[in-house]
Amino acid sequence: LVWLDLLVSIRVFHQRLSAFIGTLKQAFLDIRWFIIVMLIILAMFTNVYMALLVPPDLGAEDESGDATLVSGSLSSIFVLFNVFTLWRMMLGDFNPASLASQNEGVDSYAAIFYLVYTVVVLIVLLNILLAVVSDSYEHAMMQARFIFLRSRHLGRASRGVMIELRE
Repeated sequence: LVWLDLLVSIRVFHQRLSAFIGTLKQAFLDIRWFIIVMLIILAMFTNVYMALLVPPDLGAEDESGDATLVSGSLSSIFVLFNVFTLWRMMLGDFNPASLASQNEGVDSYAAIFYLVYTVVVLIVLLNILLAVVSDSYEHAMMQARFIFLRSRHLGRASRGVMIELRE
């Protein structure tokens, strides 16, 4: 929190610095809806990824007839591993050879899944993210002079209050 306070404090020094800090603030406000949509799409692709590439023995029944992966911790670790794999895929740190399945006939579906995921997430969603940040930057640059003068005025006013409190 000290670092955020430092960012708020240093914007009184220069108008461009105030504009950049205003851009950060505006971008974080504008991105919140994008993040919700991105997380829903990531959950959707995680579900498809798990359905396509689940190992055949992971849901198999043991000799008593009970499923081996119905209970909690192992299944949640498996889901988190898949979310992490898709996150890495989104960032470009992914080996497409790991999409190879042990089930025959799934490899072509996995390749189609990889292509659709790449187009939707890497091309469409990340370009939308860039557009949102670009709009935030444009908005902050239009408001830069006003934000700079207001922060300077508030900075002087708060120093005046501090001087009056000391006396």
